[in-house]
Amino acid sequence: MNQTKTPQEKLLLGIGIGIAAALLVVAIVAAVIIYNVAIPLIDTPSHQEPEVTLPPLPENLYDPEDFAMDGDYLGMISGEYMLGIDVSEWNREIDWKAVKDAGIEFAYIRIGGRGWGEAGNMYGDAMAQANYQGAKEQGLLVGVYFFSQAITVEEAREEALYCLEYTKDWQLDLPIAMDWEYISDEARTGSISRRDLTDCVLEFNRTIVQGGRKMCLYTGAFILHQWMYPHELQEIPFWLAMYTTEMDYPYEFAMWQYTGKGRVPGVSTDVDMNIMPIK
Repeated sequence: MNQTKTPQEKLLLGIGIGIAAALLVVAIVAAVIIYNVAIPLIDTPSHQEPEVTLPPLPENLYDPEDFAMDGDYLGMISGEYMLGIDVSEWNREIDWKAVKDAGIEFAYIRIGGRGWGEAGNMYGDAMAQANYQGAKEQGLLVGVYFFSQAITVEEAREEALYCLEYTKDWQLDLPIAMDWEYISDEARTGSISRRDLTDCVLEFNRTIVQGGRKMCLYTGAFILHQWMYPHELQEIPFWLAMYTTEMDYPYEFAMWQYTGKGRVPGVSTDVDMNIMPIK
């Protein structure tokens, strides 16, 4: 079949291609506008609320040069500090004497948590009692933490009361930690508002203090500053989760979890490592 086109046909074909290309450009620009303007208005999570002017936070007392690796662990160039680990049943059975002999001075022990599914059921940690006894027998300072997925002040109070009841006969040397972590947008906490999450932390703290204990908050810097109102939580010691050996967090912290892949004699798995400056 003859495929040769006349000059008129070629002209019409060129015009058609030009129009199609122009329409494609218009469609792409329109799609970009819709994605960047309309979609955020629909899908923006409720915790990403408009920024407001907040009071300044206490500044970090330390510079990056104050911290450096000392063998297998992070240390401080000047000033006193303690090294610690935090553990749960996922770390299996622990030889606490070997942990102590390796230079670890404190331990945070998970005693329970709340599921991140819709039901939000609470659960205990199968190794909590054994870990507490083992750490105390070796003279380590001990604190406990609860993995929170509370979405109401009532649930936060329930979690705090669980901690108080669970540890009523325990000698704790460190504050009870509320461990709050982002799981996913599909988790029950995935769309919690900044106001509600801050209120949950405040209620957890209020209940712990009323029960005669002290509390600290464990989370990452992004969660603290984007999902909570940190200026309302200044009285609660901050346990910073930041996986690096470079201290560049600009605000005050009480303890720093610098890796989740530490190796410590006596623990057969990777373990979270923490450094606590002594002021």
